[in-house]
Amino acid sequence: MDQVMDAAGKGVAAGATWGAIVSAWEAQPVMGERTGALVFSTTRTIATHAGRFGLFAAIFAASKATSEGVRGTEDPMNSFVGGCVAGGIAGAYAGKVGMGVGGCLVAGTAAALFSIASKQSAQAHATSH
Repeated sequence: MDQVMDAAGKGVAAGATWGAIVSAWEAQPVMGERTGALVFSTTRTIATHAGRFGLFAAIFAASKATSEGVRGTEDPMNSFVGGCVAGGIAGAYAGKVGMGVGGCLVAGTAAALFSIASKQSAQAHATSH
């Protein structure tokens, strides 16, 4: 459960950062426009991105931990499962089956490759010291 909460917190932070970037990029204030409306819009964008990133990070971590528990091993396949579940749900959220399948494959593959690269980097660092 700690892994899920940690991932959700990091996802919220990443989502808030991305939401702030999106808000800054898309904001088109008009002279004389009410500041309150712009602040509300910016806050809503940041909160929406923070919530979604946090949710999908938690789904990833929970799916990965479940896979580790069921399979009884810690390897990149668990990262693939977590990425596939989170990516599939994110893609399906768009309302199209193809996006769900694509999200599963892309996020699962990316998570597995990142897991492999992280493990190799840690091993290389351990042998160099």
